[in-house]
Amino acid sequence: MGSARTGPRLPRPEGSDNAARLARLLRFRFRDLGLLRTALTHRSILHEVAQSGDASASTAALTNERLEFLGDAVLGAVAAEYLYALDPDADEGQLTRRRVALVRAETLVRWARESDLGAYLFLGSGERPGEGARDRMLAGAFEAVIGAIALDRGFGAARKFLMRLLEQDAPEILAESE
Repeated sequence: MGSARTGPRLPRPEGSDNAARLARLLRFRFRDLGLLRTALTHRSILHEVAQSGDASASTAALTNERLEFLGDAVLGAVAAEYLYALDPDADEGQLTRRRVALVRAETLVRWARESDLGAYLFLGSGERPGEGARDRMLAGAFEAVIGAIALDRGFGAARKFLMRLLEQDAPEILAESE
């Protein structure tokens, strides 16, 4: 049984800790690595959990969907703050259109692929993130990682993580959307 924050433990391949490897790649030290493990856990693994006989395992606690929800909200707030400061003359409609351009799935997939996030996901046997159809899985996992960072280290750490990405990529993304 896991902590109240991370829920029950999922079966993991021996000798494999995707979360620890990803944390090193991201250069981010988690206090509770279980949060990152949950962020990397796609719902497709639930079949294996059910077969393992863990009746106490809650679907919501096992998968990254709740962290994805949180990460989406954090991303929206940070993107809004970034855009608000970027252009003091922009009206609400302009800011909204730009925020939508910044937080769209294509941007999240791009960031997920830059960190090779798909290689770190805990997936069911038949699932593998590839081109096209799996992009939504990568976008959701990236949002879940943001949520995990926010819970583990606070909004400020998540903001710093995202601002680095926004400052690097927002000019190009915004130019493409105008």
